[in-house]
Amino acid sequence: SMKGVLGYDSKVDELYGKSQSELYDGKIFHIGLDYNSWMKKVGWFEGPILWTANWIRDNISLGTEIADVACGNGQIGLGLRNHDYIIDGYDLNPNMLQRFEATNYRDLFEHDMMENPLPRKYECITVIGAFNPSHLPVETLEMVRDSLTDDGKLVCTISDGDFFKGWQNAQQKWLNLDSYDYIPSILIDGEQSHHFMCVFSRKNDNV
Repeated sequence: SMKGVLGYDSKVDELYGKSQSELYDGKIFHIGLDYNSWMKKVGWFEGPILWTANWIRDNISLGTEIADVACGNGQIGLGLRNHDYIIDGYDLNPNMLQRFEATNYRDLFEHDMMENPLPRKYECITVIGAFNPSHLPVETLEMVRDSLTDDGKLVCTISDGDFFKGWQNAQQKWLNLDSYDYIPSILIDGEQSHHFMCVFSRKNDNV
């Protein structure tokens, strides 16, 4: 199905449009599941999270510092399990950080990616689930570029076909799109959504 490409998925929009207290303390989509259980039930953990973890293991040396932006409750760390990376988590909402699940992060920071680059540069930055019309806009890419080392990589999900096309245009100012994959991401009520799994490198000739 190309539904995820042709139109923005309202279920994904509903998820990322919710406040973090709704996600953690309320009932996601009225099915009575907490955030962590929901992620696994609908396939997000087995899809984008494990795709990202596998890409990191295949392409990033052990011991590398990684920034997990919009880290939520630490899904990337949960996906990487006991692999030896130095992970810092960044999220705008302190409620998410207070309900952190993963135990393999070096540090957690409250940070608004729309306002400032990260306080240090990283060889790898992950943004899984946050690049969509209701959360982080395309312009955030400039902040990401300024947070990467010269040879750094951004691994991220992009959720909508039209939005992805906009990214393809906007990212040329700041980043190079190295590769992308298109994978099943969320299955709700028999409707399968897909996400683009994208890898970007820093564009160093336009700083």
